Amino acid sequence: MMTHVFTDGSPTERPNDFGDDPATASQQVAEMIGLSTELTKVLAEELNLTNEDPILAVRVNDAWTAIHSQATADAILDDIATYNMVPPNRRDAAAGHRWIFHFNKSSDIDDCRDQVLGNSPNAFSLSPAAVAHGAVGLPAIPMAFCAVIHKIGVREDDVQRYDFFYM
Repeated sequence: MMTHVFTDGSPTERPNDFGDDPATASQQVAEMIGLSTELTKVLAEELNLTNEDPILAVRVNDAWTAIHSQATADAILDDIATYNMVPPNRRDAAAGHRWIFHFNKSSDIDDCRDQVLGNSPNAFSLSPAAVAHGAVGLPAIPMAFCAVIHKIGVREDDVQRYDFFYM
C-alpha cells in the first residue's frame, strides 16, 4: 500500500504499487498542494509528454508572497529552474510553466533543495511535525508546497508530497 498525505493532513492509502495514469496523478498532486483546475490540466498534459524523469511540482504559498513578494518567489523559482543547467537551458516545463521542474534523478531534487536553502533560507519554514514537537526559530510559513512525480512507465506515475521548503 502507498500512503499519500494531502494538504489537509489526511492520509489516503492506495492498494496498488504500480502508479497511476497522468490524469489521476495530476489530480493527486492538485489535492496535495492545492492546484487550481487549470493548473491540474496543465500538469496532466505535461505528464503525458514526459518520459521517465522525476518532476517537482510547486505551488507558491500566497501567505509567503504577501510578506516577501512575488518577485522574490520568482527569483527562487528561477534558482530551481536553472540549478545545474548550462545557460540558457532551464528545467521548467517546455511550455514555460515556472512551477513544473524536470530533474534527471531524485537526488538532484535534494541537491537543488540544499542549494536553495543556502541561497534563500527565508523561503524555508519549520515542518508542521517540528512545530507540533515544540520547535521554534524559523517562520511557520513556507514559500511553497511541493510534490514529486516519479515516472515509472510511459503511462504510470507515482506521486509523493515533498517537503522541499520545510526544515
